[in-house]
Amino acid sequence: MNPTSLIPHRPPWLVLDRIEVEGEEARGVKLVSAGDPLTPDGALPEALVVEALAQAAAAVLGAQVAAGGGTPGAHRGYLTEIRDLAFTGRARVGGRLELRALRTRSLGRLHRFAALAVCDGVPLARGELGFAVEAVP
Repeated sequence: MNPTSLIPHRPPWLVLDRIEVEGEEARGVKLVSAGDPLTPDGALPEALVVEALAQAAAAVLGAQVAAGGGTPGAHRGYLTEIRDLAFTGRARVGGRLELRALRTRSLGRLHRFAALAVCDGVPLARGELGFAVEAVP
């Protein structure tokens, strides 16, 4: 599925190429290509891996808004916390970066996700992300 149907991000800030949401979990893909301006040194910077994970989490929230009869992507999420996120490698050009975000907790507008990034079968990052979310009128 095209991620723009679930999240408000648009190029050049859209990092994900594909996203699928099932219940509380999103699975996204970013193909790391040589012509991508996000990979000037041959690898996707760690900050952009965090952004891709955050966009995967946003897709879960967008799907929830859509299921409630709202417009998909009609929300703003603010990354409020990065917890125990550890990187063990980098996503290099030619790689297929797979991103998973699983909502583990919610309290009103606050949401926490377990996040995992894997490139070509090798785990690159694992941790938790926290968000505050508001609807866009």
